Amino acid sequence: MRSASTDLDNRAPVWLALSELFLDTAVSDHYDAIARCCAHSPYSLNELAFILHYEVAPVLWRNLLSPAGHWSGFDEQWLISAVKAHVLSARTPLRRALLYLYSLCYRRYLHHHWQALAPRIKLWRQVQGNA
Repeated sequence: MRSASTDLDNRAPVWLALSELFLDTAVSDHYDAIARCCAHSPYSLNELAFILHYEVAPVLWRNLLSPAGHWSGFDEQWLISAVKAHVLSARTPLRRALLYLYSLCYRRYLHHHWQALAPRIKLWRQVQGNA
Protein backbone atom coordinates (compact mmCIF):
# COMPACT_ATOMS: atom_id res chain seq x y z
CA MET A 1 0.00 0.00 0.00
CA ARG A 2 1.20 3.47 -0.80
CA SER A 3 2.18 5.55 2.22
CA ALA A 4 -0.22 8.35 3.08
CA SER A 5 2.66 10.73 3.66
CA THR A 6 3.89 10.27 0.07
CA ASP A 7 0.47 9.85 -1.55
CA LEU A 8 -1.42 12.90 -0.32
CA ASP A 9 -2.63 14.02 -3.75
CA ASN A 10 -4.49 10.77 -4.30
CA ARG A 11 -5.61 10.22 -0.71
CA ALA A 12 -7.03 13.66 0.07
CA PRO A 13 -10.21 13.27 -2.02
CA VAL A 14 -10.80 9.84 -0.46
CA TRP A 15 -10.30 11.25 3.04
CA LEU A 16 -12.82 13.99 2.28
CA ALA A 17 -15.37 11.57 0.84
CA LEU A 18 -15.06 9.10 3.71
CA SER A 19 -15.37 11.93 6.23
CA GLU A 20 -19.06 12.12 5.25
CA LEU A 21 -19.60 8.93 7.28
CA PHE A 22 -18.79 10.84 10.45
CA LEU A 23 -21.28 13.67 10.05
CA ASP A 24 -24.28 14.07 12.31
CA THR A 25 -26.70 13.46 9.43
CA ALA A 26 -28.29 10.56 7.58
CA VAL A 27 -25.00 9.39 6.12
CA SER A 28 -26.66 6.77 3.94
CA ASP A 29 -27.85 9.68 1.79
CA HIS A 30 -24.17 10.23 0.90
CA TYR A 31 -23.32 6.63 -0.05
CA ASP A 32 -23.41 7.15 -3.81
CA ALA A 33 -21.18 10.22 -3.71
CA ILE A 34 -18.72 8.50 -1.37
CA ALA A 35 -18.68 5.36 -3.53
CA ARG A 36 -18.19 7.36 -6.72
CA CYS A 37 -15.18 9.18 -5.26
CA CYS A 38 -13.67 5.96 -3.92
CA ALA A 39 -14.26 4.20 -7.25
CA HIS A 40 -12.32 6.93 -9.05
CA SER A 41 -9.36 6.51 -6.69
CA PRO A 42 -6.41 4.21 -7.45
CA TYR A 43 -7.05 2.14 -4.30
CA SER A 44 -8.34 -1.41 -3.99
CA LEU A 45 -11.28 -2.12 -1.70
CA ASN A 46 -8.87 -3.42 0.94
CA GLU A 47 -6.83 -0.24 0.73
CA LEU A 48 -9.97 1.90 0.95
CA ALA A 49 -11.12 -0.03 4.03
CA PHE A 50 -7.69 0.52 5.57
CA ILE A 51 -7.86 4.25 4.82
CA LEU A 52 -11.30 4.44 6.41
CA HIS A 53 -10.44 2.48 9.55
CA TYR A 54 -6.88 3.62 10.22
CA GLU A 55 -6.58 7.08 8.71
CA VAL A 56 -9.97 8.82 8.70
CA ALA A 57 -11.85 7.17 11.58
CA PRO A 58 -9.22 7.82 14.29
CA VAL A 59 -9.43 11.53 13.53
CA LEU A 60 -13.21 11.86 13.23
CA TRP A 61 -14.88 9.18 15.36
CA ARG A 62 -15.39 11.52 18.31
CA ASN A 63 -17.83 13.53 16.21
CA LEU A 64 -20.16 10.55 16.40
CA LEU A 65 -20.28 10.89 20.19
CA SER A 66 -21.08 14.57 20.25
CA PRO A 67 -24.74 15.51 20.77
CA ALA A 68 -24.17 18.52 18.52
CA GLY A 69 -21.53 17.19 16.12
CA HIS A 70 -20.60 18.55 12.73
CA TRP A 71 -23.38 17.99 10.26
CA SER A 72 -22.56 20.24 7.30
CA GLY A 73 -19.08 18.89 6.59
CA PHE A 74 -15.59 19.25 7.91
CA ASP A 75 -13.24 22.00 6.83
CA GLU A 76 -11.19 20.46 4.01
CA GLN A 77 -7.85 22.00 4.96
CA TRP A 78 -8.31 21.05 8.61
CA LEU A 79 -9.30 17.49 7.72
CA ILE A 80 -6.37 16.92 5.38
CA SER A 81 -3.92 18.36 7.92
CA ALA A 82 -5.44 16.38 10.80
CA VAL A 83 -5.44 13.06 8.96
CA LYS A 84 -1.91 13.58 7.68
CA ALA A 85 -0.70 14.47 11.19
CA HIS A 86 -2.43 11.39 12.54
CA VAL A 87 -0.85 9.11 9.93
CA LEU A 88 2.60 10.49 10.65
CA SER A 89 2.16 10.07 14.41
CA ALA A 90 0.75 6.53 14.25
CA ARG A 91 4.14 4.87 13.96
CA THR A 92 4.97 4.23 17.61
CA PRO A 93 3.88 1.01 19.35
CA LEU A 94 2.02 2.97 22.05
CA ARG A 95 0.16 5.00 19.44
CA ARG A 96 -0.81 1.84 17.53
CA ALA A 97 -2.10 0.26 20.75
CA LEU A 98 -4.22 3.33 21.50
CA LEU A 99 -5.59 3.27 17.96
CA TYR A 100 -6.64 -0.33 18.41
CA LEU A 101 -8.49 0.56 21.62
CA TYR A 102 -10.19 3.51 19.94
CA SER A 103 -11.18 1.31 17.02
CA LEU A 104 -13.28 -0.78 19.39
CA CYS A 105 -15.53 2.27 19.74
CA TYR A 106 -16.30 2.66 16.05
CA ARG A 107 -15.64 -0.74 14.46
CA ARG A 108 -19.28 -1.90 14.38
CA TYR A 109 -20.46 1.48 13.08
CA LEU A 110 -17.96 1.37 10.23
CA HIS A 111 -18.66 -2.26 9.43
CA HIS A 112 -22.32 -1.46 8.74
CA HIS A 113 -21.47 1.43 6.44
CA TRP A 114 -18.64 -0.39 4.68
CA GLN A 115 -20.99 -3.29 3.89
CA ALA A 116 -23.21 -0.79 2.09
CA LEU A 117 -20.36 1.09 0.38
CA ALA A 118 -18.20 -1.74 -0.97
CA PRO A 119 -20.80 -3.04 -3.48
CA ARG A 120 -21.47 0.51 -4.65
CA ILE A 121 -17.76 1.10 -5.22
CA LYS A 122 -17.54 -2.14 -7.23
CA LEU A 123 -20.55 -1.10 -9.29
CA TRP A 124 -19.10 2.35 -10.03
CA ARG A 125 -15.85 0.69 -11.13
CA GLN A 126 -17.74 -1.66 -13.44
CA VAL A 127 -19.58 1.30 -14.96
CA GLN A 128 -16.28 3.15 -15.44
CA GLY A 129 -14.75 0.10 -17.10
CA ASN A 130 -17.59 -0.09 -19.59
CA ALA A 131 -17.68 3.65 -20.31
